[in-house]
Amino acid sequence: MINNNPKKLIAFDINSTKEIELSLIADNKYIFTPKKDEKVIDIKLSGSLEEQEDVNQEYQVEFSQTDDGFTMMTVNGTSYPVEILANRQNEYELLVNGVGYSFSIETPFSMQRKKMLLAQAKESPVMQLKAPIPGTVVEVLVQAGDVVKSGDTLLVLEAMKMQNAILANIKGRIRKIYVKQGDSVSQRDLLIEIERE
Repeated sequence: MINNNPKKLIAFDINSTKEIELSLIADNKYIFTPKKDEKVIDIKLSGSLEEQEDVNQEYQVEFSQTDDGFTMMTVNGTSYPVEILANRQNEYELLVNGVGYSFSIETPFSMQRKKMLLAQAKESPVMQLKAPIPGTVVEVLVQAGDVVKSGDTLLVLEAMKMQNAILANIKGRIRKIYVKQGDSVSQRDLLIEIERE
């Protein structure tokens, strides 16, 4: 059933901190229009990603489940298989054509609160790096006391037979390492602490 008074929501990309305003128009059915100068990632069936600048194009997104239990995401009539890797309250981790996405669904009020908490975390002298996905630590590339800059690879985490480089997102000094090679970690487990410089 279509909702005549759609609920306003915000999809918050946990990795890039990008916000996408959505409207919930029916159960599991969303609609959004990119803002001017906002790029939309178009997921191709081959698994490749392309950025498009379709200003004012409306995107209708619907999630459904097939009879055999698979989750599908339909975007403007094109369906993509989706694997839900994790779902914790309002946070989701999806795998679409082999590409991982981590995001949370927020109300306008909860988004304001999240921004406030993120601002407070940025002011903290210590940044805690947590596992974005569950997996196994393949290699730790830093030691306590090492100086790193934003973009440096700190460790390699293997999940679903794919190796993922975990990068520093600030410049600083490695304060403490909580994992070692071979450790299994869950999503949001503490990996490394970095002291800001």
